[in-house]
Amino acid sequence: MSRAAAHLYDRRTAGSARVETLLEEVLERLDRIEARDKSKGGRPEKYDWYEFGLEICRCERLVFADGGIPSRNHLVQHMRDWSSKKWPDGGPSEAVLRAKIARACEVLNIR
Repeated sequence: MSRAAAHLYDRRTAGSARVETLLEEVLERLDRIEARDKSKGGRPEKYDWYEFGLEICRCERLVFADGGIPSRNHLVQHMRDWSSKKWPDGGPSEAVLRAKIARACEVLNIR
């Protein structure tokens, strides 16, 4: 098993402790990304991707609590709705939204 595959989240066998561990791992990664991005010069990010990641975690834990996020399409639809309410310009384009969600789906083992 590859190193990346070892970190995949198997939602079928995960208990509450595994969800907590996953949440901690996602938050750590988001913190590292945020710290790395702060050290870069240039224009600030248009969207708060840290908050975006937290919403995905919230979905896995609370919104779709009866078994986790059912599919990638469900997550894309939820995040599209969330983005349009959260950000005044309606959020990122469909392509950007799907690209950001793709990594989360890989980690959460969502097809």
